[in-house]
Amino acid sequence: MLKELIEGLAAPITGLIGKFVEDKDKRNELAVEVGRMMSQAAERADAYAKALLEEKAKIIRAEATGHSWLQRNWRPLMMLWFAVLLGMYWFGVTPPNLTEAVVVKLFELLKLGIGGYVVGRSVEKIAPQLADAWKNRG
Repeated sequence: MLKELIEGLAAPITGLIGKFVEDKDKRNELAVEVGRMMSQAAERADAYAKALLEEKAKIIRAEATGHSWLQRNWRPLMMLWFAVLLGMYWFGVTPPNLTEAVVVKLFELLKLGIGGYVVGRSVEKIAPQLADAWKNRG
């Protein structure tokens, strides 16, 4: 997503160059330079995103293989507790301080936790292939 944002900036910048630089050769030279800079920035964004995913996968792997039972299970236990609270709310059995705003936040946390688990596990499974592809590119 960041890569597409960076690459999307090239056309507006090139358009601005065209408005302010009258010399056609200089305008083309600047447009090529902007394209090169955007390409480099997009490559750095890709590398950053890859590194971020690898770090997230390391954290999940460390928790899942930790020595302590609590270390391995605290995240699933929290997600289970949030799910129980949401279920209680939907069945009308709610604690008195469980407001609708809190329910919305619990639901967002539950979605984030489940999504993070799914993404983390997916990254863990495909990270070796991504790393090999990255090494073997061009």
